[in-house]
Amino acid sequence: MIKTNCYVNSDFYAHEQTLFDNKLNYVGHELMVPNLDDYRVLENNAEILFHNKNGFEIISNICRHHQAIMLEGQGNSKKIICPIHRWNFSNEGKLLLSPQFDVPPCLHLPTKKLSNWNGLLFSGEQSPLPVPVDDQATILASLDFSDYAYSNSVSFNHEFNWKIFIDNYLDDYHVQPFHPGLRNLVDCTKIYWEFGKNYSIQKVGAQRNLLKSGPLIHSNWHKAILDYRNNRPPEFGAIWFLLYPNIMVEHYPEMLTISVVLPDGPGRCINMVDFFYPKQILQSNTELVELSQLAYEETAREDEIICERIFKGKKLLVQQGLNDSGIVHMPSEAGIPYFHQYLSEQLGPVDP
Repeated sequence: MIKTNCYVNSDFYAHEQTLFDNKLNYVGHELMVPNLDDYRVLENNAEILFHNKNGFEIISNICRHHQAIMLEGQGNSKKIICPIHRWNFSNEGKLLLSPQFDVPPCLHLPTKKLSNWNGLLFSGEQSPLPVPVDDQATILASLDFSDYAYSNSVSFNHEFNWKIFIDNYLDDYHVQPFHPGLRNLVDCTKIYWEFGKNYSIQKVGAQRNLLKSGPLIHSNWHKAILDYRNNRPPEFGAIWFLLYPNIMVEHYPEMLTISVVLPDGPGRCINMVDFFYPKQILQSNTELVELSQLAYEETAREDEIICERIFKGKKLLVQQGLNDSGIVHMPSEAGIPYFHQYLSEQLGPVDP
């Protein structure tokens, strides 16, 4: 287990950025650009995720003439046209038109090839493929995006270290005492873990009675799930997958999410979340979509309280010159030691 000061030390934070530098960067899911010539401008506005004849690629969104941002939002187009001087590029990045230039400049847009796992698209040098430690990877097959479609994305800004977010994600021990809504959906006494060289995944059971009295937001969601399923209980409560170090896929009844927690200094992080639903739900059951996201946000805010308390406690220990790695509960927190082992293997001794 890593020590307390690894969560607050600025030098260690700088060192651990090697985990992210051009290694494995999630840029989106192919369901965000399902049709040929679909595009989606990425969060930083500097790049575009394009579905072109080569497949899925990242194209620069910065014009090679005077460096203007070109596209915004999402859409469908065979061309990228700069609105300032009408330079035209193909959606593969090739310069097609530079008005009034006698000799067309050879200024094409930089592109990046992407790797694909289960529809998730990645840039960077590292392979995104989960690597099982043996042939047992049965839960992974449950992360199936077939017949799903992309809905929307949200982000949450947090005032704590990113590793606390991941530790909490791998902690089922707190669900019963701290999540009054979520605990009426998931049964964390029925938990099964799988571990790989670069991931962990856990599956927890569903409660037998989803209509148990509880917070209104979650109760409304649970009822909507049962209504959609004609009162058939879900096969599981949740599946929580972590691709080290910071990429998560969550599978709830009739909902999938992909989230990435991004470090923003030793004491801040940003969680970016993409939501996906069965196509039928997106077409005809917007109420279920809305209720599920209200419940998701409620749980996220409860998790935020947990993480803020833990971060404050760790900072107080460091101020006193104390270092404490704590202990973990088995099996409820079994994923935390594996994550910390990964950090140690990637970064060397983690005791600044």
